[in-house]
Amino acid sequence: MNIESWGGGVVLALVAALWLVYLVPTWQRRREYLATERNAVRLQQTLRILAQTAEVPDEVRIEANARSVADAQKILRHEEARREALRRAHEAARQRAVTRELAAAAPVLRAADRDPALAARRLRRSRLVSTVVLAVSVVAVVGGVAAGLTSSWVLVVAGLVFGAGAVAMLTQLAAVSRARARRAVVAPVAQPLKDFSGVMGDGVVIRDEQASAESRLWTPVPVPKPLYLRRGRQRPVPDASVDAAAADAAAAELQRDSRRSVESLRSAQHDALREAARAEAALQSTRRASVARTAPPAPVAAPAVPAEEARVEPVAPPRPPSRFARMGIIDDLPQSDFSLDEALQRRRAV
Repeated sequence: MNIESWGGGVVLALVAALWLVYLVPTWQRRREYLATERNAVRLQQTLRILAQTAEVPDEVRIEANARSVADAQKILRHEEARREALRRAHEAARQRAVTRELAAAAPVLRAADRDPALAARRLRRSRLVSTVVLAVSVVAVVGGVAAGLTSSWVLVVAGLVFGAGAVAMLTQLAAVSRARARRAVVAPVAQPLKDFSGVMGDGVVIRDEQASAESRLWTPVPVPKPLYLRRGRQRPVPDASVDAAAADAAAAELQRDSRRSVESLRSAQHDALREAARAEAALQSTRRASVARTAPPAPVAAPAVPAEEARVEPVAPPRPPSRFARMGIIDDLPQSDFSLDEALQRRRAV
């Protein structure tokens, strides 16, 4: 059985079967997608309507308003900062342009200021123009007042305005003239140049010997004395030419003073010893008196016994000297071999 022997009905049935197998599921899925999308759109519209018709709490409304106000303020601050930056940039550019123009015109202005003839000529020209404008203004004012017409007030006002401007210009020019005159008077005179070198015919420079010697001269400047050399603080400096007799007299006086001090010290020591002995004797007598008062009464006298029978009592040994007896006593000073004359001679020989 071959496909060519099929009839038209079989072919149509096959096409219908293919359509049912492939196209129907696709159409079904498309329809479900459209239905789902339609349901989603309807749900969104419903939620929007509910949100618009529902009452919003005050907290949510206040928070939304505060957030919107903060956002608006932030946007305004950004805009203000941007405008300020643009203004500063334009101002800096304008300042740079003005600086460049002034720098370019500075040489011309300095040259004009250094040329007194040009400055005076410009000043005279400005004064002449201002005087002419003032004269024309006076004529216009007088003519307008003399005409007495209603339309002449414009001429009078124009004359007054131009006249005031001319007077102000003349006043300023007079101030400039006074300043220039004062500066010319106060300007210091340049010191003349002095040539101290002689020039020969061939152009060789020869320096003057006298000028060179004068340039090498130097005058010392007095300086203040050091503090240790001032009056009241200067230490006496021993003079090598001091008289020997004065030195011997000073040495003898020093020896006499030393002997007197030694004698006074010895007398003070002897006085201290006498005072110590007197105090010790008084203390011993006080002790004996106290012992006698506290002793028991003497017994009845016994019959006399012969001297042979009498018992010989042992004699008490002498008491050792007290270690405080010589307290404060200074022994004799040893004789020193120091000679003041020899010391002074060595000092003078240095």
